Amino acid sequence: MGAYKKAYFDEQFLAINKKLDLILTKEKEMAVDLTALTADVSQEGTLIGSVVTMLQGLQQQIASLPADQAAIDGLASQLQSQIGTLTAATVANTPVATTPAADTAAATAAAAATAPTS
Repeated sequence: MGAYKKAYFDEQFLAINKKLDLILTKEKEMAVDLTALTADVSQEGTLIGSVVTMLQGLQQQIASLPADQAAIDGLASQLQSQIGTLTAATVANTPVATTPAADTAAATAAAAATAPTS
């Protein structure tokens, strides 16, 4: 094999190796991302379970209330406090997402700007 061909194949081999290394690196990153996502889903499941338990507890408390306005007012206050806590946590941990309508409007405007005029 000529020196030129050997150099060419060596270069191609190095390029293939670099690409393979990149693929393996990306695979490891994806595995880490999947692990984090799995943990997040598990945490959300725990949070949802806690909310369900809280609501069931409130339902039971309401069902067992005597016709006592002070007890009803106390329970209403407790419920309002828990709703506030839940709402604040939901807002703080919910990423802002673009709406499909906004995406569609932006795409329409971009298409209109680049459309040929008659």
